[in-house]
Amino acid sequence: PTMTSVSATNPRLHQVRMAVSQMTSPTGSTGLPSIHARQRSAQSGSILLLCVLASLLVGLLALIAGRDVSVLALYVVPVAVAAWFGSLASGTATAIVAAVIWFFAQVLLPDNPVPGSTEAWNALMRAVVFIFIALTTGLLQSVITYQRRSATTDPVTGLENRAGLIERTAALVTACRHAGRPITIASVDIRALRDINAAYGQQRGDVVVTLTARALWQVARAEDIVARLDGDQFAIVLPGAGESEARRLADELHTRLSDISHQAGCSVSHTIAVLHAEQPPLLGDELIHAVEAAVRALRDNPAGPGISRFPTAA
Repeated sequence: PTMTSVSATNPRLHQVRMAVSQMTSPTGSTGLPSIHARQRSAQSGSILLLCVLASLLVGLLALIAGRDVSVLALYVVPVAVAAWFGSLASGTATAIVAAVIWFFAQVLLPDNPVPGSTEAWNALMRAVVFIFIALTTGLLQSVITYQRRSATTDPVTGLENRAGLIERTAALVTACRHAGRPITIASVDIRALRDINAAYGQQRGDVVVTLTARALWQVARAEDIVARLDGDQFAIVLPGAGESEARRLADELHTRLSDISHQAGCSVSHTIAVLHAEQPPLLGDELIHAVEAAVRALRDNPAGPGISRFPTAA
């Protein structure tokens, strides 16, 4: 995989393309599961159910109100909500369900002067309109989300970037301090990534970056934050992880990263530093800067992962 190139002459088109990609794919640009897509898909099912129930309620209101009262806008609302807060699939499904409900609501009304074939055609046209609304709403939501997330997301791996990690870690550190929970952060540095790019090309370097990101993702828990801090440096923040969990993480990272040379087809080595704090610091970026300093101290040491305590920990 290579970094997505952005056209300088048409950035808006690039944003729309990326938004469409986010709408239709549950993974990042490298095939890694997108954290934000995973979180969104988890709630799509419940949103779809609520919007279908809302459409049923609108159909019931249509039966009660009769033919003289239009309920078009009431059918549109669940479709738009499902596409905006759920997913493209949720919006499309709600659009079809709303059209079917409207069809039966019309058919069940007494003294229906419209032939059944005409009602079926009308229902088909409503479904087309509803699906168009779902597509438009979903695309707009994805463009806005892409613009908001692009500032805090690494374009190659789909992970958080430095800004995203600092932003999210600040909230985690505060929560851990208030709850009296420890926090662990691990940093992984790809040694001599520039040499790999020079010897094998940028594409091979991106493969190494992707494999490293995947290894970190595989050892992370659901509540952890995985980020790419820099071109060759990654981090995992583990809220509530004690010292034993920190050691397990270091060992598992060491094992998984040692296989990357075989997968990438070139010699790859990593520096791993794990920092554990029983009492988290006041600021999240203090923890990040401390583990980066630990990586710099270990870069010339070919030994296994190093584990240390945050300087202010009790």
